[in-house]
Amino acid sequence: MNRSLRLFGARPLAGMGRMTSLGLRTSWPALALTAGTCVVLVVAVAIGVKGLYPTASSRVEYAATAGASIPSIAFNGRAYGLTSLGGITGAEVGFMGQLLFPIVALLAAIRLTRREEETGRTELLTASRVGRLAPLAAATVLLVLTALATGMLMTAGMAAAGLPARGSAWYAAGASACMLLFAAVGLLLGQLCQQAVTARQLGIGLVVIAFLIRFVVDGLEWETTWASPLGWLPEVRAFDSPQAWPLAAYGAAALVLLVVCAVAAERRDAGAGVFAPRPGPGRGPEVQRAWRLALLLERNATTPLLLLTCLWTLFIGLFSEEMTEIIQDNPSLLAAMGLKRGTDLMAAMASTVMVASAGAAAVQGASRLGAEELAGRLGMLLSTRCSRPRM
Repeated sequence: MNRSLRLFGARPLAGMGRMTSLGLRTSWPALALTAGTCVVLVVAVAIGVKGLYPTASSRVEYAATAGASIPSIAFNGRAYGLTSLGGITGAEVGFMGQLLFPIVALLAAIRLTRREEETGRTELLTASRVGRLAPLAAATVLLVLTALATGMLMTAGMAAAGLPARGSAWYAAGASACMLLFAAVGLLLGQLCQQAVTARQLGIGLVVIAFLIRFVVDGLEWETTWASPLGWLPEVRAFDSPQAWPLAAYGAAALVLLVVCAVAAERRDAGAGVFAPRPGPGRGPEVQRAWRLALLLERNATTPLLLLTCLWTLFIGLFSEEMTEIIQDNPSLLAAMGLKRGTDLMAAMASTVMVASAGAAAVQGASRLGAEELAGRLGMLLSTRCSRPRM
């Protein structure tokens, strides 16, 4: 008994190495997909920019039109060094990177912690010679390695696409640091929430809020770029005059969140979150009306995506006139995309987010039904008068 107390009380990180190795063996496909998605996005944009703006005059024209427009700055963030291929690449990655980098890191963190705990695997491991904080520490190590791998591959890919190696390294460092911060947010949500779906929804909501704050700050040309973590990424100024303070800010914020994660993990009960989920209704929906149960199961995933789509299309509509004029002034961009009018590109931007949101809702909905079936609740329902086709 004394030996066990020493093992788990004085050594909360016992077994961290084996937990890291186990996590790497079981989660490497998801982590590789996380890194690969970010790298492919940036490198693909870099290759496209090199083909669209091959001459110095075309880059100067871009800087004077699209790069200087308020709608473009609001959507993609403040841009620097727009007379270079690297600066244009950073601007064109824009909102896609500012949403992709944090979301994939956040989802990976939740998968490594709350999802593993929700399935019971973490509790099974910590019942042996594994310290209480070892799973959290192992997940942190894996996320750091993923961010480092993303940065190195991104640097190599951008350099291979013809961008300056120094600027590529600065840009990749900023993207990796941004991923680390939101990975820490995901780790914290994994400690606070008792269900992975709740943690994912809150995390995506925080990313959207951070993006909207940056959107307003940049759109109104305020100087408070520090107000949103997504406003720090362009301030690295990778292809202009690189600044280190955004990297330091990302690192300091991530470190603070990790300390809070460790405190929360040490104090909460195994398998539970810091905040317990609210109890459900005292009476469930009628089994004859399967659509009511489906609506209850899917609304938490569908509603945020619906709101995101409405907000995005609202912003597209508000800036449609200005953006159309900017696009019309760049005939090379229209020709490269096979379009004839600037309004076609605006419609494509709006529909892309609509389709992505619909796909995400479908995936989350199928995952929720799968979780209900895995937990045995769906089987109990189907054993009544509710048939499988109806459900």
